[in-house]
Amino acid sequence: ICASHECGGPARLIQRRLEDELQCEVVIGSNDVNTWRGEVDSATRGVVLMQTQSVLRNAVRLLQLFEAVQQRHHPFVCVHVVGGGYDFGTVKPLLLSLSNELPPGQMATLQTELAAHGNGVGQLGSSLSDTICHTISVFFNPAASDVMVEAAIKDILDKLERGAELLQTGAIALTVL
Repeated sequence: ICASHECGGPARLIQRRLEDELQCEVVIGSNDVNTWRGEVDSATRGVVLMQTQSVLRNAVRLLQLFEAVQQRHHPFVCVHVVGGGYDFGTVKPLLLSLSNELPPGQMATLQTELAAHGNGVGQLGSSLSDTICHTISVFFNPAASDVMVEAAIKDILDKLERGAELLQTGAIALTVL
């Protein structure tokens, strides 16, 4: 899940590397309100959030994250894109006051989609705040050396694998990963 206008190149690089390593299709989530649920449902190995400045300011991306967190079937990994403008200190306040932070059109989409499944914006904000703010991010610098890029990819793969093992055994709740 990413704001492709902010990290399209790094997202495609990670996508290709994860496809090679996991031997499965890796999809970059779209911003299409008609397909977001299917994209989350088709995730079989985990969900990766590419942390950039505006990634959490889009209704469809918020819905994708919320659905992934609510399902609790797959590990969740945060990847901080170095130079992408993500500010850890503003995430919790943003998520807990989405009605003041999102443009009216985005807010209307969020409310409509959530209400269709008996959820509310407050529930989404609280759930995502608990998950994202307590997840240790992998730092990914797309301008780094090949060795550093490979190390970040390995860290992402390790988190996906460890998360899957812990979820499968019930040893840890998804919100702690």
